[in-house]
Order: sequence, then C-alpha cells, then structure tokens
Amino acid sequence: MKYDFEDYMGVKDYSKMFVSKLMKSNTGQCHSMPLLYLILAEQIGAEAFLVMSPNHSYIRYMDDSREMISLELTNGMFSANSFVLNSGYIKSEALQNKLYMQNLSKKEVLSQTFVDLASGYIHKFGYDEFVGQV
Repeated sequence: MKYDFEDYMGVKDYSKMFVSKLMKSNTGQCHSMPLLYLILAEQIGAEAFLVMSPNHSYIRYMDDSREMISLELTNGMFSANSFVLNSGYIKSEALQNKLYMQNLSKKEVLSQTFVDLASGYIHKFGYDEFVGQV
C-alpha cells in the first residue's frame, strides 16, 4: 500500500479518510493505514494501539523484548518517541494532559470512529440533528 498524496486530508472527498477507500485503491494516509492495521491485528489476536499526535496517527505495539515500538505506516518506518517529541508540534502541557502520544483504548478508538462518521456526514450533507446523535 502506498501513501495517497492527493487530497490526503479529505478536504474535497472525505471518503479518502476511510479504510474502505484504502482497501479499494491500495492508497491511504496516516488516518486510514493505522486503522486497517488495528483491524488486522485484532483479527489475529495481536495487541496494537492507535496513538495520536497533532494531525497524525500511528501504531504502537510491544516487540518480543517487551519494548513499545512505534510504527509509522505512511512510510513503513519505526519511529522513536523522541522523533515525535522533537518535532516541536507537541507542547509539554499536551503531554501532561495526555492529549497526545497515549495508547488509545478500544473505547477511545470507537469514539474516534463515531467522529469520523459524523465528519463524513457533515462533509456530505451538512450539520443537522443526526450529527448531534452521533
């Protein structure tokens, strides 16, 4: 699978954010690729976590030596936490408040999926009472 550089944030076409689009086209971005990884990991019983940083998400899992490894699926590289921290995009207050770089629980990932649903709906139909229900 390859990175989709065209409308990667789904501004023109929000379906670019979905795993279904990734599966159809073999192209995705830092939103859909980690979600597909999580789906596959869950299906085989492997433990993996979605981790968020500003405008980005990646996967974290424990390797055979019990060390947490961050996997950057957009380029297929392993990333150290220090790389993300040194980017300058994350302030210490955000880390202290656990806004970024935390392993998300299944409930938090499900909540993010509802946000995706609502965002896709807003993009297509506008804001209405359905968005509030989601």
